[in-house]
Amino acid sequence: SSLLCSYIANYIYDGDAPLAERRAQALSIDQSQLQELLGDTDLRELLDPTALDEVEAQLQMREPEMLAKHADAVHDLLLRLGDLSRSEVEQRTEPGVLEPALTALTTSRRILKSRIAADERYIAVEDAGRYRDALGIPMPPGLADAYLAASADPLLELVRRYARRHGPFTTTEIAARFGVTTAKIEPILQSLHAQGRLLEGEFRPNGTHREWCDAEVLRMIRQRSLSRLRKQIAPVAQQTFARFSTRWQGVHTQRRGPSALLDAVEALQGAALPISDLERQILPARVLNYQPSDLDVLMASGQAMWVGVEKIGEKDGRVALYLTQSLPLLLPPSSLQPAPALSDRAKQIITVLQQKGASFFPALHQELGGGFPGETKDALWELVWSGLVTNDTFHPLRALRSGDKDDQHKVTTNGRAGSPEFLLRFRSRYSSPSDGRWSLVSSRIEQELTPTEWSANIAQQLLVRYGIAMRETAVAEEISGGYSSVYPALKQMEESGWVRRGMFVTGLGAAQFAMPAAVDLLRSLRHAQSDAKPEAVSIAATDPANPYGALLPWPRDEAQPQHGLSRSSGATVVLVNGMLATYLRRNNPAIRVWLPDEEPDRTQHARALSAELSQLALRAQQRSKYGLLIGIINDAPAREHLLSRYLLEAGFIETSLGLQMRRRPGTPTTTDEEEVETEEAGAAESP
Repeated sequence: SSLLCSYIANYIYDGDAPLAERRAQALSIDQSQLQELLGDTDLRELLDPTALDEVEAQLQMREPEMLAKHADAVHDLLLRLGDLSRSEVEQRTEPGVLEPALTALTTSRRILKSRIAADERYIAVEDAGRYRDALGIPMPPGLADAYLAASADPLLELVRRYARRHGPFTTTEIAARFGVTTAKIEPILQSLHAQGRLLEGEFRPNGTHREWCDAEVLRMIRQRSLSRLRKQIAPVAQQTFARFSTRWQGVHTQRRGPSALLDAVEALQGAALPISDLERQILPARVLNYQPSDLDVLMASGQAMWVGVEKIGEKDGRVALYLTQSLPLLLPPSSLQPAPALSDRAKQIITVLQQKGASFFPALHQELGGGFPGETKDALWELVWSGLVTNDTFHPLRALRSGDKDDQHKVTTNGRAGSPEFLLRFRSRYSSPSDGRWSLVSSRIEQELTPTEWSANIAQQLLVRYGIAMRETAVAEEISGGYSSVYPALKQMEESGWVRRGMFVTGLGAAQFAMPAAVDLLRSLRHAQSDAKPEAVSIAATDPANPYGALLPWPRDEAQPQHGLSRSSGATVVLVNGMLATYLRRNNPAIRVWLPDEEPDRTQHARALSAELSQLALRAQQRSKYGLLIGIINDAPAREHLLSRYLLEAGFIETSLGLQMRRRPGTPTTTDEEEVETEEAGAAESP
């Protein structure tokens, strides 16, 4: 028994367990064992104040469903609770019952009015003998002898009933209630304590004196507190977590201005993001009226930079944004990264950059001894995707997406009239001055971190980005060393009180760490009103704010299990109240839709989804001259799906190809290159 108690005590005080779970564990222990473990029955830190109030309201019959509805119920109140003043009876009766009930009961002498502790109170006639003998209260003549029969210990009986119908109380409080001295009450309380009927200790969370509490009442309070604690630490549904993700990462409510972009970069630091989605969807989702020039300003001022992660095809790749001052803190140490196999040309570029420092492309190419410019460019991109070389502008990444058409356009329009054709071709082989300077990423790092220091910084960054760090987060981010590399740092932060640990999201890894603000937001969303208007948010499938396909599984499709959903560049998802409502592939008229099975949720989600798809279509029109076409929904013609009705209400029109959002007058378009790219890609956006 002592070994078991020792084990439980170690768990209660174990800093590895979340506070709510430790409190729940302590409350679940038997009262006698808890007293042995703690050395005293000090429950101030364990009992929940709200639970205590709820139990007292139940014992005192103040709950709405327990209010007296007639005279007999008022009589029962006095039998159960003992003496009550007029105002106390009124608190326990329904409106309009008090006056006729008191009149009828006093007239029939079922209740008596007596002065107790200088206060007029009502008692049931059945208690007349107890109050007379215990408190010396005179009774009116004419009462039946049965009501005036003497009892063995009348004051003890009154105290016993008071304790059963109240929460923790002090000796002074009960003595004042009955108008007797504490010296007269104290021996009775000690006697009940010796019998195990009363417990002595510190129970009320805001109390200052030692108190008494009936053993059964304390059991009720503990059970109610335990229930509330378990609800507090109960994990939320995955749909609620998805809704939390969009709010936490600033997608739900956009901000405006340079500070908003700086905050977005800070939150996205280290995340591998496709170039094709970064400026098209990911940054605009967080920054209202985002312009590429805004990012150029940050990089030109030296506040932000990018590092290549991996190549995707010929015209795309994943890059990570960093605040320049944070790069040395978040970039993995060389000891955690395998050395890439580089070509000879790439090795030569590294040598030149080490000797000359940041260089424009023409000067860099010349230092290499000439040759074909294309070879130098290929070697540069080899170094970019190895994470070794970066540029002080974002333009090379945009040029990669457009296939260098931007550079050719600049050469043609900026060249002087009458320039020989061969000179224009020569210039087009080199990057324009706006391409910025190339430099080694290592040149931004003065001193390399140890793996332990790096893991602590990455753990903090994961919390900043996601609010909640868990095993799935480390897998999605492809953290070097996996979750085990950042777990010790998260555990240390929990022990220091910076974060909380628990099971916050159901169905995910057991060891979850969350920032206190994230826990509060998560709880508020769990208790959000269900009748509120559904919230629809559209984001890139690759956006870290989209948990589906990374932290959460894609929804199951019974009709077509192999639906082929992926977090691919160009794909878009729409979340309605955190539930994945639709998945759109880029330049593809076929979409997948998920709606709730029950009404009215089904209709409400369909309307919210259609309104968001309408906004998507209007934004697409700003990028090109084509409208959004939805030809197929869940492998069937769009017009046959339930959603079509609400899409038509949202502004789509029915055509031979499907449902389409036509171009609206006055909608501007962007560059010719984007139109050409859309024209070449396919039929999702058709004329």
